[in-house]
Amino acid sequence: MGLNRSIFQPTGYQNQTRDQELQRRYLQFSRIQDPLDKFIYLNGMIEEDTHLFTDFAKAHIHEVLPIVYTPTIGAACQNFSVIMNRFRGIFVSEDTIDSLEETLKKMPQVEVIVVTDGERILGLGDLGVGGMGISMGKTLLYSLFGGIDIKKTLPIVLDIGTNNPDYLAHPHYMGVKKNRLQGAQYEAFVDRFVKTVKKNLPHVLLQWEDFAKDNARHLLKKYQNTIVSFNDDIQGTAGVTMACLLSAVKEKGSKLQEERILFIGAGSANLGIAELIVDYLEENGVKKTHAVEHIALADSKGIVSKSRENLSADLMPFAKDVSPTKDLMEMLEVFQPTILIGASMQPGIFNKQVIEEMTKLAKRPIIMALSNPTSKAECTFQQAIEFSDGQALFASGSPFAPVQYKGKTFHGTQANNLYIFPAMGLMASRTRLKMIPSKLFLELAKALSENRGPHHLLPPFEALIPLVPKLADLLASKAKQLGLVD
Repeated sequence: MGLNRSIFQPTGYQNQTRDQELQRRYLQFSRIQDPLDKFIYLNGMIEEDTHLFTDFAKAHIHEVLPIVYTPTIGAACQNFSVIMNRFRGIFVSEDTIDSLEETLKKMPQVEVIVVTDGERILGLGDLGVGGMGISMGKTLLYSLFGGIDIKKTLPIVLDIGTNNPDYLAHPHYMGVKKNRLQGAQYEAFVDRFVKTVKKNLPHVLLQWEDFAKDNARHLLKKYQNTIVSFNDDIQGTAGVTMACLLSAVKEKGSKLQEERILFIGAGSANLGIAELIVDYLEENGVKKTHAVEHIALADSKGIVSKSRENLSADLMPFAKDVSPTKDLMEMLEVFQPTILIGASMQPGIFNKQVIEEMTKLAKRPIIMALSNPTSKAECTFQQAIEFSDGQALFASGSPFAPVQYKGKTFHGTQANNLYIFPAMGLMASRTRLKMIPSKLFLELAKALSENRGPHHLLPPFEALIPLVPKLADLLASKAKQLGLVD
């Protein structure tokens, strides 16, 4: 089955109090310079004693998060087959899926599964079974922020091959060395996986993670009424981005219906954000036909236009009656946005000229560089502040340090999905849900905006830990109101 789950047992040292042991571990952690080595050290602590790790992580949350999650998790996934000896999780392949039911029967306690097929890990592409690092990281955050026992979470990789030639040729690659399943074979494999999970863990929450664009939206729509599930890259990203937008427009004294939003990247993440914005505007009395007029999506061919051939049904509502646009500056001229959101995997595309133009279009432009990891960000926080002369309201997918500019300290916001999924998971573990609709993500976004921290568009991470149970209660109440609870 590919199961690699160690026995959890507490460590014990004579004459060492818990606080002394935590201090000792921090001294060890601090001596390690390379982030990937820090990741290996922390993973060892998790395998050794999950409670010790939880206490350690909460005490040093700002240092631990960038290691076990964005941005270091990207390097961990790329090097997974080389650096990992023991890890939590299972690989499910064509050869092992027959034994999946037997494996799951031994884990009746599992409440949350994070599953990926490794095809689109962050902005790094097809990493095959290296995607296990992402599934591990997400389940870890369910524990740290949602309070769910880590032994009640299960990371899974659908090991259906890889199209990455480097891994196919690598002597130590852990996964199946063949090209990916596609078409009907892929569909049948995933269908069998979902049905087996549903049969053996009928109340589990299944989180789809880092699937390729077309598969991500297709699988979400196909199974959202079959098993309690959501796609973090689509719905989680939409929820946290919406929370940032609501805080940002409040900060500048505006309303979302007064803004014009240009998305750079027309993939599943940006499309999910755009759809949630429309849901919000409709909830606030704006007709859908008017709401979509304020939103444009762009890809490598420019702004998505009505003249495009073979336009997908999902993109059709946002298509504009414009001539083809060649570059981002031309898109700004044509659409005149006040908000610029990037999930394009094009580092540096929000350059000096672009941000200066955005500052002309809106005195306080909202700039969101969501691509992960840091190397893929559309711009840095410092660039956003300097190029806008301190006027930009900024959020990013990866963390950036505060910026000093003209005698002032500016704080960016990390639009991290961990603001969304731990609360969703905790809520699901407390209730018997039928499904998870977009309205719950919208409810969560509004609550996060209302609890924002000073100088930030979201609550600080240390405030999120005690906030998650309250958010889960709010979601449970909304779910009952919507008739989503059995």
